[in-house]
Amino acid sequence: MNQSLLSQQAMAGVHYMGASAPPMAQPYSDDTHHDESLVRERMDAVQTVQGGLVELGVPAGLAGVVAEDDQRIGRRIYLLDNSGSTATGDGSVLVEGRNGSATQVPGTRWEEICAFTEDHARWNLTVGTPCEFVLLNSWSRAQGSGIQEGRDCLHIDRSLGDVAAQLQQLST
Repeated sequence: MNQSLLSQQAMAGVHYMGASAPPMAQPYSDDTHHDESLVRERMDAVQTVQGGLVELGVPAGLAGVVAEDDQRIGRRIYLLDNSGSTATGDGSVLVEGRNGSATQVPGTRWEEICAFTEDHARWNLTVGTPCEFVLLNSWSRAQGSGIQEGRDCLHIDRSLGDVAAQLQQLST
C-alpha cells in the first residue's frame, strides 16, 4: 500500500485551527518562576528518600525501590483536568479519621483530583522531588498568553523553602 496516498486521503479536508497551548517563547509571565530544566540541582541520597517514604507509611522494601527510581526523575509534572465534567458527583475521597483509619466519602471528580494533588505534593516534598501541577484549562488566560504561576500552574519544591506555604497555595 502507498502510505503517502493513505495519508493524503486521511487528511483530505482537515483544517487545523492551530495549537491552543501557550506559546513556547517566554511561557511564564511572572519573574518568580524558577529553573525550567528537568534536572534537579540537588539530589537527596537514596537512604534519605527511602526514609521519607517509610515515614509516609510505605513498606521499607518498596520504599527502597521507589527511592532508587526517584534518582532518575528530574521533576514530576501533573496535568490536572479541570473541565466541566469534573463537577460530576460520582467520585470519592479517602478521609483520615481520628483513630488513623481511612474512610471513603462521596465527592466530585474535582474533589478527587484536589485530594490526589495534595497527597502527591506532600509526598514529593517529603522525598525531595520537585513537581509541577498544571491546569488543563485556564479560564482567565487570554488565548496566546503565557502561563502564570499561581493561576495556571504551581511548582512544589523543597528547595524553594517554606513547604507549608507551598502546600497552602494548593488549597487556594
